[in-house]
Amino acid sequence: MNGDWIAGVDSGGNWFLANIYTHQEISLPSSETCNIFREEWIGFPDLPPERYMTYGRAMFLLKIVICEVPTKAGHYSDYKLIALFNSGLAYLANGSQEWRLFSLASWGVDYSDAIEHNGFIVAVDGWTGTTYCWDQSQAGRGKGRPKRVGHSADPPQPSRFYVQLDGNDDMYMLVIPREFKQCLKGILPRPIKLKTSVGCAWYVHIDEYQGELVLKDGWFGFAEAHELQLDDLLVFEVKDTSLMNVLIYDSNTSTQRIIFCADHP
Repeated sequence: MNGDWIAGVDSGGNWFLANIYTHQEISLPSSETCNIFREEWIGFPDLPPERYMTYGRAMFLLKIVICEVPTKAGHYSDYKLIALFNSGLAYLANGSQEWRLFSLASWGVDYSDAIEHNGFIVAVDGWTGTTYCWDQSQAGRGKGRPKRVGHSADPPQPSRFYVQLDGNDDMYMLVIPREFKQCLKGILPRPIKLKTSVGCAWYVHIDEYQGELVLKDGWFGFAEAHELQLDDLLVFEVKDTSLMNVLIYDSNTSTQRIIFCADHP
């Protein structure tokens, strides 16, 4: 919200800018104009109700930042907006019918806020406090690489990923997102420990299969012991190359499943 104006996305996926006092509403182009597509989760209360996908990357929309409000003198098309996703930024200005995707963050970067100032876009990583800066005039043109102005260390390796079980094959072998190959690299095949929220530790072999990194030998036993079902959401937290924590969300109750499996009381 900025002054009298708010920006958002309604339940039908329509983007809008509205004046809360005059009820004037301006329709905005969808994020699909810059190849960011909206998808629905199947009801997990601890996660946002929808996610967005772009170039194989899942993102959550945090807010639409109103950098400049529309004015009567500018025929209500002189607004400037930033669509702030946890791992990406898009920019819309001057009544354009297309958002401009100008930042798809490195894995491990988690944006928390952004603003435009004097022609530059400034975004903050909520985890590390790192500040990034872009020349917005170069946005979407293959230029304008971000300058990190608040932190000297490299972005951390990715630490968490989500997998929703969408087929019976996932019960026998689970594909790990390709972006995690780097932080899980090492001798293959090799055992890796999966640890649940109740401390159950299960060794599964990580291996390569048809060019993908997968959890293979031992995965079926883990899935069976923890009563995994289709549409369950698994949240993996990579601790190091030999350990991952796992949270299991039940698709029917929309809550985290707590199971003390018989093999590991």
